[in-house]
Amino acid sequence: MNEGFNPKQPNVSEQKPVSTEENIEQILSEAQSSAVDSVELNEMFQRKIRMLNQPPAQFLKNLDEFNKLDEEIKKHIIIVKTLMEYKALLQKIAPSDVLYDTLAHENAHANKAESLGVNLNGYAVVVSKNKDGFVYQPYVDYTVPTSWDRKREIETNIEIADAPREYGNRLAPDDAERVEELKSQLKKLYGEK
Repeated sequence: MNEGFNPKQPNVSEQKPVSTEENIEQILSEAQSSAVDSVELNEMFQRKIRMLNQPPAQFLKNLDEFNKLDEEIKKHIIIVKTLMEYKALLQKIAPSDVLYDTLAHENAHANKAESLGVNLNGYAVVVSKNKDGFVYQPYVDYTVPTSWDRKREIETNIEIADAPREYGNRLAPDDAERVEELKSQLKKLYGEK
């Protein structure tokens, strides 16, 4: 998770479906009151990733712990379904000078995901806080079909992470790191070094 947005007077929310302007304001307020330190939330995400990378038998053994962790993380995420809802959400939390770049950037991820047959769950923002206030990390929430093999899954994730560049937008540092990590996983899959 990178630094995200950190405006002077932010509003925040919890992961719940959002459908109207009034709901966005309410959900932002709820999330703000339950936000945890960004370092703590990042550690939760890292723990989740480590658990997902466990051998299947070990993962299944720890499934209850994984589910509890996943539920805790979801408390710090806002997901909206449409680009217009996302714009309304970002207008409350993002500096105006990055609003449209952020919309274009995340929409590039969403368009690529949908074009590759991936289930788009919505546009999302992770909400946390630090000593300076609230931190907002935008992303696109999607699910790769479980029927796909690992190679196709990794290649698809690479294309989605790299999509903003294809659409003429900058690639965020987190996206660039993700592309490199996924390429490394692909090489390991084929036994390359």
